[in-house]
Amino acid sequence: MSCVDPAINPALCGIISEYRNILECIGTDFFKQTTECLSASKKKSASTAEDAKKIALQIVMNRGASDQATLEKNEVLRNLEYMRLSLENIMSLISKKINRRILFSQWAVDEISTLINCTQECLKELSEFVKTNDGEMKSFLIEQAESCLVFCQEYCENHKDRFYKGQCMLESSAIYEPLIAEFSNIFQKIKCCVT
Repeated sequence: MSCVDPAINPALCGIISEYRNILECIGTDFFKQTTECLSASKKKSASTAEDAKKIALQIVMNRGASDQATLEKNEVLRNLEYMRLSLENIMSLISKKINRRILFSQWAVDEISTLINCTQECLKELSEFVKTNDGEMKSFLIEQAESCLVFCQEYCENHKDRFYKGQCMLESSAIYEPLIAEFSNIFQKIKCCVT
C-alpha cells in the first residue's frame, strides 16, 4: 500500500480488529470445547462483510486517490475478504470438532494454539502497517508471515508422522489438516496485503 488514506485506512483497521475479535472467540471455544462464541462470531463475520462492501464503494468513490492507490486498497480489501472466509472455515471446522467430540493430541492442540497466537500477532501488525505504511513494519510483517507459513508446513509434517505412528486418528486428521490449510491461507493473504 503506497499511501495512508485518512478516510479508508481506519475502516480497514476496523475490519482487521473485528478479525482479531473473531479469532479470540475461536481460541476461547477451541480451548473450552464449547460453541458459545462461535455463533456470535459468525454474525460478526457477516457484519464485517457488509462493512467491507461499504468500504469498497468508498474506495471507488474517492476521486482524489490515484488509480494505483485505489487498486492497492481494493487488493487489500480483497485479501481481507479471503481472510474472513478462512476464519469462517476455521469456525466451521472447530464447530465440527466440538460437536462430534473429536479429540486432538496435546501436540495438535499446542500447534493450533501457536497458530492462533501467531495470527493474532500478524493481524495486529497488519493493522499498524495499514495505519502507517511503515517500510520497516512491512519487512517485519513479511518475515513474520513467512515464519508462520514455515510453522504450518512443519505442523503438517509433524501431523503426518503422528498419523503414521498411530498417534492421530482419521477423524481428527479430517479436521486438523484443513485447519492448518486455512491458517496458511491467512498468512499468505497477510503477505499479499503488504506486497
